[in-house]
Amino acid sequence: MILKSRVKKAEKALKEASEEVSRQQEAKVLFNESKRQPGRAPDFDKRITEAIEQEEKAVKALETALTDRESVSQSIKGIGEAYIHMTCKQEHREARKRCHSLLKAIFQQLSR
Repeated sequence: MILKSRVKKAEKALKEASEEVSRQQEAKVLFNESKRQPGRAPDFDKRITEAIEQEEKAVKALETALTDRESVSQSIKGIGEAYIHMTCKQEHREARKRCHSLLKAIFQQLSR
């Protein structure tokens, strides 16, 4: 559940960052098309650059969340397979050892 909420949060952040890029680009176009007001013009290029940087960070955060979710999903599948393997072949000592080492590797990966 935590990973699912992380993915949703990252998706929401990416959507908001993309909307901010669009807003800043539209503001620049509207400003350039409108009658020139007295005073210094806003630094739209800087605003757009900052918005794009935020969007890139949001993309990376989403990619990380999706990768983490997939990794945990694969680990959970591995635990299930190891458990089934162990219960089906409990009488075999080597099967239990393999199962133990597989579970140990999966839990080490999850703890990272």
